[in-house]
Amino acid sequence: MKKHLNVFKSSIYTTILIFTLASTANASTTHVETDEEASRFLTQATFGPNTNSIKQLKELQTYETWIDEQFIKPRTKLSTQLENLNLDTLSSGHMQAVWWNSIITKNDQLRQRTAYALSEIFVTGYASGFNNLAIEREHYYDLLSKNSFGNFRDLLSDVTLNPIMARYLSMLNNKKANEIKNTFPDENYAREIMQLFTIGLVKLKRNGKVKKRDDESIATYTQDDVVNLARVFTGWTLSSKRNYKDPMICNTTYHDYGEKILLGKKIAANLSCEDDMQSALDILFNHKNTPIFISKQLIQKFTTSNPSGRYVKAVAKKFIDNGEGVRGDLKAVIKEILLHNDARKEYRIKAKFGKIKEPSIRLASLFRATNSLKDKSSTYLYSVYKNIGQTHLDAPSVFNYFSPSFAPKGDINNANKVAPELQLATDKYLVNTSNYYAFLTRTYNTEKKNRITLFLDKELNMIKNNPELFIEHFNTLLFAGKMKKNTKEVILEHINSIVYYENYDETKIERTTKKRASEALFLMMNAPEQNYIQ
Repeated sequence: MKKHLNVFKSSIYTTILIFTLASTANASTTHVETDEEASRFLTQATFGPNTNSIKQLKELQTYETWIDEQFIKPRTKLSTQLENLNLDTLSSGHMQAVWWNSIITKNDQLRQRTAYALSEIFVTGYASGFNNLAIEREHYYDLLSKNSFGNFRDLLSDVTLNPIMARYLSMLNNKKANEIKNTFPDENYAREIMQLFTIGLVKLKRNGKVKKRDDESIATYTQDDVVNLARVFTGWTLSSKRNYKDPMICNTTYHDYGEKILLGKKIAANLSCEDDMQSALDILFNHKNTPIFISKQLIQKFTTSNPSGRYVKAVAKKFIDNGEGVRGDLKAVIKEILLHNDARKEYRIKAKFGKIKEPSIRLASLFRATNSLKDKSSTYLYSVYKNIGQTHLDAPSVFNYFSPSFAPKGDINNANKVAPELQLATDKYLVNTSNYYAFLTRTYNTEKKNRITLFLDKELNMIKNNPELFIEHFNTLLFAGKMKKNTKEVILEHINSIVYYENYDETKIERTTKKRASEALFLMMNAPEQNYIQ
């Protein structure tokens, strides 16, 4: 087998930068023509296509109809699933189980995909004091899914008043300045809501490019803005003891009622805690940078790491006005991201369009393509993080697992492009992930306690009787039809080298068939072109 693997040993950075595509099938902005087009769209908009989701999308005929149907599907609540386990003690293993179950099996795929994207912007990783708060942390994730198709302004308010976020970024029990004790309000949340959640560090042009003065970028805010905003976020505390589910309330004793100046705008003195906070959020929400800064990041989460200026401008325009005079409508933003001409057609004419698949999305696509959890539902999972370096709500810092501006040294950086997800492509996790795929593909159709396992039924008949059909089946599901010719040839040659001998009984035939499927899937999951969405 080793002699066949040389094709997979080319530099992952070089392969990803090229973004070549074997298929030249015509794409349509509105109508779904082929299984490959459906798969490509679902790879962008969900946690991965499967046979049924491709069929359903084609039956609906247009991408827009599919999106509209997703907007009205019942919302999956992770906290409810955790509560229904009826366990005295819940840990991150239980949190992982309900999240993976949901993204693999539930139908509200676009909402869950959007919630996951938002969780990578409005980050709350694991923090000190989060023990025994599994349900409350999933309530935070549910807050993101609730707002995924709502208004960004409501999302800002809900996140700001959420106790998990407040604890994570030390806004909880934040107190006004005390000159006698020489203490001042904590500035953590004030800084991060500007830097990461709304306006960003530097002023942007409408196309997402950095504005410059005298060849230098222009800061969006100053330390004085941080200080004044920190004063706004004083006095907020839990609504009741150990209640990390419900929005916080204000302890007026500790709120700063003085006048504040934020980004050149005055917030009057003697406002209530609530009015003070909402005034500040209005200023951030209506800032010129916010639509551009957020829209570009959401594009990066769904379709491409290096969006064109016209793409960013079009999505930001929908953020500013959804066509009915409403600012911040996330439905309009998401629809524009997925239906914009760049997303539906540009991959045919521009080689560098696309993005690296995040490890979690890449793994989820394998689970969805292979009917994982079809016959059972895991209630606890051994750490997936240690295998792929990523899971939900567990980022190492407020800056997420990777920065939207990350560019690895070499060809990508030299081309002035970014590949954010490659920040996770360390030697450790490249090896761990490959080993994990080896484990998964060896143990399919076998229930493993506290593990998710792959299930192959009709696929075993394919690889036994028609290996080419097996390859094309997963070419559609895992590659959106873009598997390269030489990759197919290597996999087919290897499948055919695992032969059935005439004296084989049924047990040996079954074992050989499973070995064929196992090694073929392992090669597919390690093929360079399987690592990106285009």
